[in-house]
Amino acid sequence: MLLLTASVAAACSLLTPTRVGRDLFTPLHDVGGAERRLPLGSLLTVADRTCPAELQPVRVLASNPAYRASANGIHTAAIGDEGCIVRTRVEPLGHRKLLVQPQATHYPPGTILSSPPKDCAVQDMRPVTSEMVAQVQAVQKTWAELFGGTVGVDVTEWGRVSLPLPTALTADQITQQQDAERLLTPKQAEKATTHLGPSQDGEPLYTHFTGSDAMGSDIWGQADAISSLLRLAAGWAAACRALDLVDASARNCTLQIGDLGWYNDKRPDPLGHRHHYRGRCVDLRLFRNDGSRYEAYWNRPDDRPDVTGGYSVSLTEAFVAHARAEAPVKILYFNDPNVAGATPQPGHDDHIHLCF
Repeated sequence: MLLLTASVAAACSLLTPTRVGRDLFTPLHDVGGAERRLPLGSLLTVADRTCPAELQPVRVLASNPAYRASANGIHTAAIGDEGCIVRTRVEPLGHRKLLVQPQATHYPPGTILSSPPKDCAVQDMRPVTSEMVAQVQAVQKTWAELFGGTVGVDVTEWGRVSLPLPTALTADQITQQQDAERLLTPKQAEKATTHLGPSQDGEPLYTHFTGSDAMGSDIWGQADAISSLLRLAAGWAAACRALDLVDASARNCTLQIGDLGWYNDKRPDPLGHRHHYRGRCVDLRLFRNDGSRYEAYWNRPDDRPDVTGGYSVSLTEAFVAHARAEAPVKILYFNDPNVAGATPQPGHDDHIHLCF
C-alpha cells in the first residue's frame, strides 16, 4: 500500500510553475543571459537577486526530470539554477503534497509527503494535487494486489500515470544486450530493452523498450488503463506458462511493451500515433519462439544475419485470445490473418495495438 508520512511543520517555502495549456515547460529568464526551460512540477524558492518588476526571482530546488521533449537548443533548468520567471507562471505550493519520484534515494519511491522537509531537501520530489495523488494510489493499489510491496509511480500535471518500471537497465547492460542480440546497426540498437517489470521464474513479466522516443516520454496513460495493463501482464504470465506449447517458456512469455501515451492528450500525438493521445492504448511486440527480445514481423524474416528463430504465431494467437477473454479490450489491431480476434490495420505487421 502507499506510504504516507506524518505532516511535518516545514520552514520551507516553495513555489512551483503554473500549468498553461499542454506546455511541459515555462521559460526561466536570466537578465543578460540565456533563457532556460523550467519543467512543470519543479520546485522553487525565492532567490536573492534582482529581476524586472513583472518577473519573480527564483532558485531551482528540484527540476522535474519526467518531462522530456525536443529542446531546440535551450537548456533545461538544473538544481541550483537561478533566474527570473513571469509572476503569472509561478505560484505557491499551497495545498499540494509532494510525491517522491521513482529515482529517489532519500525516501522510498512513491511516498507522499503532506508537507516539505524542514531542510528543504526536495531534489527528488514533485508537487501533486489531491487528484494526482488519487491516480498514483490507484496504480500502486493494483501493483500491491498483483505483485506485493510498493513501487514508484509518477504522474503528470494532466493526471497521466506512468507504467511502473522498477528496474532501469544501465548503459553497460544495454550495450551487453545489444552485443548479445547482435543489434549491429543504429536502427537495430535503438530497439533494445531499456526497463524491466516485476520478475517470476527468473524472467520479467513485462519489459519496456524506448525506441527513438525521448526516454520516459512514452510510458503514460490513464490510471485505470495502466492498472488494466498490469492485470493483463500478470494474468498472461500465469496463463502462458500453463500452455501446452513448445514456445511457451518463461522468457518467450514476457510481454514486451513499447509505446503507451504522451504526457497529455496533445494532438497530433508527438509519438506518432492516431489513438494513443487518449491514454488508453499500448503497443506490444509480437511473441517470439527463440528467447530473443528483438522485434518480430508476422510476414517477414528477422533482419539480423544468421537468426533462424522469429515470430511465434501460436503464442501470439494465445495472447490475443487471453486478452479478449480476460481484459477490458476495446480495440486490438494486428495484421496476421491466422490470429483470430485481431483486426487488420495498416502499419501493424510488427506489433499489436491494444486499447482498453
